[in-house]
Amino acid sequence: MRGFSCPEQARSSRKARYIPGKGGSLKANLSAKGLNRYILLLIKSLVFKMHVLQPKHSKVSLSEVKELLKAYNISTTQLPRIKSTDKALPKDTKIGDIIKVERKIASGEKAFYYRLVVE
Repeated sequence: MRGFSCPEQARSSRKARYIPGKGGSLKANLSAKGLNRYILLLIKSLVFKMHVLQPKHSKVSLSEVKELLKAYNISTTQLPRIKSTDKALPKDTKIGDIIKVERKIASGEKAFYYRLVVE
């Protein structure tokens, strides 16, 4: 093993891990600390939270879309695109929807960017 000066160190540093689908029991392979870590990972995988630095993505209503397109004199095909598989999108988003991305700029103000959802 790399990084160990003697075999005793290498053996003592190995910890039994529970790997789903690879046999063994969870109870036998996890210590109390490992069990807590496993529970936290399970909770994090079930509950989706936005990252603190991730800008807010929201779906734009039909009336707002009409105002936006009229104000900038553009069509929906001229908007920048965002993939429908992007994790930041709201769950009820469909292909063809317009998304408003809200970011904070250096002066502390909010800047809005618009994206068209595509495959």
